[in-house]
Amino acid sequence: MECEHEKTTPEGAKKYARIVESYLNDLISKQDYTKAVRVCVETLGSDPELWEKWIITFTEHGQMTRLVDYIPTRNPTLKTVTYTNVIIYFLRCDPDRFLQLISAWESLFDVKEILIAMKTITPTEKHKLGLAQLYTNNNEPKKALEIYLDIRHRGVFNFIEKHHLYESVSNQIGKLLQVDAKETMNLLISNTDKIAVPQAVQQLSRFDQKLLHEYLHTLFQREPNSTKEYHKLQVELYAKYEYPALRPFLIHSVHYDLDEALGICKKLNLYPEQALLLSRMGNFEDALVILMYQVQNVKEALEFVQSQNDPELWNLFVKRAIDLTAKAASVHGVSGGEFLGALLDNMGPLDPVTLISQIPDHVYIENLQKRLVKILADHNLMSLRQGCTTILQADCVRLFDTLFTARKKGAKALQIKCCVCSGFLFGQRPFEDVCIFTCPHSYHTRCLRSQYEVLGISLPLQVSPAAAIAAANSSGSGSASAAAAAARSVLCIECNKSAKLHSSHSYTQQKDTERAAPPKKPVAATSTPQSSARH
Repeated sequence: MECEHEKTTPEGAKKYARIVESYLNDLISKQDYTKAVRVCVETLGSDPELWEKWIITFTEHGQMTRLVDYIPTRNPTLKTVTYTNVIIYFLRCDPDRFLQLISAWESLFDVKEILIAMKTITPTEKHKLGLAQLYTNNNEPKKALEIYLDIRHRGVFNFIEKHHLYESVSNQIGKLLQVDAKETMNLLISNTDKIAVPQAVQQLSRFDQKLLHEYLHTLFQREPNSTKEYHKLQVELYAKYEYPALRPFLIHSVHYDLDEALGICKKLNLYPEQALLLSRMGNFEDALVILMYQVQNVKEALEFVQSQNDPELWNLFVKRAIDLTAKAASVHGVSGGEFLGALLDNMGPLDPVTLISQIPDHVYIENLQKRLVKILADHNLMSLRQGCTTILQADCVRLFDTLFTARKKGAKALQIKCCVCSGFLFGQRPFEDVCIFTCPHSYHTRCLRSQYEVLGISLPLQVSPAAAIAAANSSGSGSASAAAAAARSVLCIECNKSAKLHSSHSYTQQKDTERAAPPKKPVAATSTPQSSARH
């Protein structure tokens, strides 16, 4: 209690400081550094001068490792030179702690002094990591990037994204590949707007052709036109590194030279792709020959012939298949008999009799009897279908002629009064347009229009019912088309009183069509003393 009381006065504080200093010196002289550290933590408090003094003492005795974890960074905050000297101390003796302090004391030390001290040692990887952190703290991320690339640090990719160093790394793709090829590819593919495709292709082609193929292949799948200037190169890369994807590439791309691609495929003996390219060039016969003689794929050859739908190509297929059997040889296990068997299963436009008569006697065709029976059955069924089609077509023509003749006939006006106003249809002056239905009901045009308006059905204002009907009964076009369309909605009011006009419209058309008889379409007439209807 007495000691605590003495610390509160200036004289007492000085006396207490002397006692502590004497005690610490005694502990250090006895090399009891652990107890000395504990005394420092308990007695130095928030006095920066005392902390700085004893930090120097521990440094001189080489025991900073024991004290460093207790050095305060606030309350109190020590001088910059103190933190700098501590870091330089560990720079020379403990790279791991040096790296730790660089991150923990980020803004408390002098970066320039530590960079100068770095030149006096042979740096290890930990030193280089610390140096990179120093450059980052000093707002020099490009210099830090160089260090990360030099030591092949895997965190370099996150560092690039965090500091947007795409331009800086665009010329160092080779170094990135040495760090992690997969991450490098992801970086290049995800940032084509920041790292140009030509730049990436140029560097990848120098370091790894397979990675170049993966890069271009991925870009082609995302956007085919993004790599169109490299499609010729991609033909070679697909053939070398991913042959199964070559054919889909040749089918979907239009940015490679066909002759050059064909030359590459010939050089590598890629026969299916040769056939594809020849067919795209229009050389179907050579393509078929390759499929039959080199590829030896019966199904593919047959599908190719079917897709072209060319009788001459079918004949060539037959000729080549017979030629294979005539030689009595088998190329790679596929004989002419197999091609002929496939032809018998898929005749296409060929005449069955002609094909069967051309088959040599000695050739063996598997399941020949079953195939011939099927051909005969299919041929009979085809003949029956053709006969039915001919009969149906003749019936259609006859019925259409009947309908057309009925449509041309005039309608006899049996009624001389309008069904709406009961006025005379003819002999009145001035003359009025009238509508005569085949029911036969007759109307003044104005009366029919007024009834339609009452029912909520409107005709084009510029087209009268009579004009519409006249257009429907004519074969004209152009301006008459609107009138003809209007005529199709003109129905007899009397015949449709018991039903709603909207719903009866489609029903009447359906019944008229089923009967194949003249529909109850009105005939327009102009009232004159000489005639009562228009023929």
